[in-house]
Amino acid sequence: MIALNAFWMFHTYQLIELDNEMKDKRFNPWLALGLEMPGSDPFEGFNTKEVKRAYRSLAKKYHPDKVYSLS
Repeated sequence: MIALNAFWMFHTYQLIELDNEMKDKRFNPWLALGLEMPGSDPFEGFNTKEVKRAYRSLAKKYHPDKVYSLS
C-alpha cells in the first residue's frame, strides 16, 4: 500500500512539474504571425489589415499544394 501511494505521489508531482513547464509555452497567435502584440489587451490597437496580410502570406507559403515533401 505504501508503494502504491508513493507511486501516485511521484507521478502527480511529475504532472504538476510538466504543467508548470507548459505554462510558458502557451500558443501565442501574434508570434505565429510574426506580429507584435498590440498591448495588454489583445484587441486594443488591433490592426485587421496587418493581421490578414500576415495570415495570407503564411497561408501562401505553407499551403499544402505548394509545400513539397521529399518522401
